[in-house]
Amino acid sequence: MIGSRIGNYKILEELGRGGMGVVYKAVDTGLDRFVAIKILADQLTAKPELLERFRTEAKAQARLNHTNIATLHSFEQAGGRWMIVMEYLEGVTFEQMIERRGPIPWQEAIPLFKQALMGLGFAHRMGVIHRDIKPSNIFVCRTGYVKVMDFGVAKVAGARQVTRAGTRMGTVLYMSPEQVESQPVDARSDIYSLGITLYQFVSGHVPFESDSDYQVMNDHVKTPPPPPTRFYPHIPAQIVGAVLHSLSKNPRERFQNCEEFGKALDAHEAIEKKRGTIGDPRAAAPSVPVAQPPRPAPPPVAPPQPPRVVAPPPPPPPRPVPQYVPPPVPQPPAQRPVQSLAVSQPPQRTLPQQPAPPQSVYMPQMQRPGTPHPTYPQGFATPQQQYAPAVPVQQSKNSASYMLTYAILGGIGLTIIIFLICLLAGAFSD
Repeated sequence: MIGSRIGNYKILEELGRGGMGVVYKAVDTGLDRFVAIKILADQLTAKPELLERFRTEAKAQARLNHTNIATLHSFEQAGGRWMIVMEYLEGVTFEQMIERRGPIPWQEAIPLFKQALMGLGFAHRMGVIHRDIKPSNIFVCRTGYVKVMDFGVAKVAGARQVTRAGTRMGTVLYMSPEQVESQPVDARSDIYSLGITLYQFVSGHVPFESDSDYQVMNDHVKTPPPPPTRFYPHIPAQIVGAVLHSLSKNPRERFQNCEEFGKALDAHEAIEKKRGTIGDPRAAAPSVPVAQPPRPAPPPVAPPQPPRVVAPPPPPPPRPVPQYVPPPVPQPPAQRPVQSLAVSQPPQRTLPQQPAPPQSVYMPQMQRPGTPHPTYPQGFATPQQQYAPAVPVQQSKNSASYMLTYAILGGIGLTIIIFLICLLAGAFSD
């Protein structure tokens, strides 16, 4: 079947098998959505009365539009097979949760179970009796919503009775006493099946277990159920009382509807909230005294130490700021009294006086520093250059002879130059 097409549906994978048929995951090619298709077994489709009953009940479930009820899309025939097309759900069933985890803590189990009560209570008000409530028919989606599904054997109030008298509908482990005895059933029959479902959800076991279906059915009718604390002691007394009340043999002694069942669980939650035990699955005492399993001794806990207070390190001392000290002002030395000393002047050296020659050049004599020059007017600075003593320049007595000699020599030289010029000029003219 995997990969084949039935009508507008393409089969993708198998989801599960049961006595009614096989459930597949498929895609609706017309609406482009995933669906769950339950193909009825051949032995069921071979009987016209069963087909008529399924069709009538499918119409009733199609009217159950509720958040906690799986939606039924259609009941149709394709390829010679009758099938129920339902909403495709992703998640786990109550049964799968129990198989994987064992008993579910009541703090988690009760909120999930109350959603199933709301969905089934709506179906009862619409006149639909499920008749096959069990953990495998209650689904927990990934979004946290709980869906009641598989209304394949449901009974619709006011519909024509097509099931023959004496026919038992349901699963043996979860049947109510009136279902076992093939008596008329109503909403209280589903209450009994819900009680067994909650019993198994919080304890991991059903109240009646046997390899013989006859023995199980006989226990449903005659044997009082043991408290669920027999299998799991950490269940509050109020929950145990609600479960046992829902499993009463006489329908008149049970909860008369799902709302009463839910109120009993609400009352328990209110008590536990006052006690402050919500969130601890082992906080509530069991309703029946049973031997508690040995608990390992808790490890020694060291007494709490006061918080260590670390004092902040003291701030560093302030660094001294150097003060500006002006340098010492040097004190002028003490003035010593000036003593006048008599300085003896060196004796003046006198040069021998010579008669002034005619036409002589005057050269001033060197004077001592600090004495004014006798030839400079008043107010002029004293010359800094020292002069040598004047040397008289006398004209030579033979100056006329010297001049004659120079003239003769100059004339000779001029004659030679003229001669050379004429000689050179004649040479160039040739």
